[in-house]
Amino acid sequence: MNRNDVASFPLIGSIQNSVGMGFLGNQAVVAIANALGARVLHVPTMYATAHGGFTGRSASISEPNQFRRDVQFLVGQRPGIVVVGYLPKPNLVDIVATQLKDYKGVVLLDPVIGDYQKGLFVSEETARAIKEQLLPMAQLVTPNRFEAEVVVGAGGPQLLPCLRIQAVDEGAEIAEEHAIFGRAFALNRPHAESASNRRLSLE
Repeated sequence: MNRNDVASFPLIGSIQNSVGMGFLGNQAVVAIANALGARVLHVPTMYATAHGGFTGRSASISEPNQFRRDVQFLVGQRPGIVVVGYLPKPNLVDIVATQLKDYKGVVLLDPVIGDYQKGLFVSEETARAIKEQLLPMAQLVTPNRFEAEVVVGAGGPQLLPCLRIQAVDEGAEIAEEHAIFGRAFALNRPHAESASNRRLSLE
């Protein structure tokens, strides 16, 4: 197969965490896209030797300057869609938002920020940056219910209980009410509620 043959396959960009062993983040996108006959150009936001649960695994967050160059290269290849997943720090959110400013393709945002059992996976500053900088850029948004409550919740400046999404249909109604109806809004990765029933807002 020559270079022209390879270029004929659709190109997907993926910006999220990578693991040496496991099936999540960039590795999940690569496996699924390859099975569907698409190419993937992926940039890690962080790298871990294995997914959570393995004793002795190591993890490191991408160095910002290198990450900026990598994201710039990815966007410059003009993929038809860019999947944006886990971003552990607000400076990485800013880099992605800046590089996607003039991007003409589809942005799929999976705002990996937390769940009911553990609360926020990232700092409040990071979660707020994702909401304020990346959500407006995305045509497709795939939060779990906890994340949906955070990114479309209404409330004060603190992380306070304010919104409960009961079902997918209700999630679509809330998306419309909060001026993101122009995006495809789907709830994914359902989690059981924790005993604390913690619900958050980033207004």
